[in-house]
Amino acid sequence: ERIVLYIDPNYLKNKIDNTDKLDFCFNYAQEHNSYVMNLDNINENDILKQIQILESSFNDKGFAHELYSNLKFLEFMILINRAIINDNKNLTIHHKVSYDKTINSVIDYINEHLFTELNIDYLANHFFVSKYYLMRKFKLKTGYSIHQYILNKRLIVAKEKIKSGIALTQICFDCGFKDYSTFSRTFKQIFKQTPREFKKALNEKTDIYKEAKQYE
Repeated sequence: ERIVLYIDPNYLKNKIDNTDKLDFCFNYAQEHNSYVMNLDNINENDILKQIQILESSFNDKGFAHELYSNLKFLEFMILINRAIINDNKNLTIHHKVSYDKTINSVIDYINEHLFTELNIDYLANHFFVSKYYLMRKFKLKTGYSIHQYILNKRLIVAKEKIKSGIALTQICFDCGFKDYSTFSRTFKQIFKQTPREFKKALNEKTDIYKEAKQYE
């Protein structure tokens, strides 16, 4: 089973003070080339329990449900960082995790050229490997197909651009999509809302906030 969390770096920055940095675990992973945490005693591990609670909180529509989800997420990040710092007895951290240098280079290249024309044939030729080898290795190492990885990364950027108030059609083409219908459909598959629905929800929250400020 694979659970994917998309974490906005700006969200973490807003939760960081000078002493307790919630992004410590990510910086540690990068510095030590250690990207895998093997969880022992899987039925009793606090991190896995917290993931289950966090997942459940996303479907909670009760009082202050957004605040509740935020609190559960912060608890999750605290547990991850404590596990790294304290070398939790239920956690074995492998500092020398094997990784494929070619795949790492492909990921770096995709991230640097995310909005250009990218496809498997081009990437295979660029890195002088068989496209079938590249497809198999990429899926094995990341859990994504190359196409899925590129789409997801583009959509995450698109979501942030929507928050910035940029026009949806401009975001569509800026993020590498050739037509709006494809952009809207894939956005909904990932985020369960169309771009217009997401933008409308953001605007409604902003209006409520402005109205509340008037009465302060």
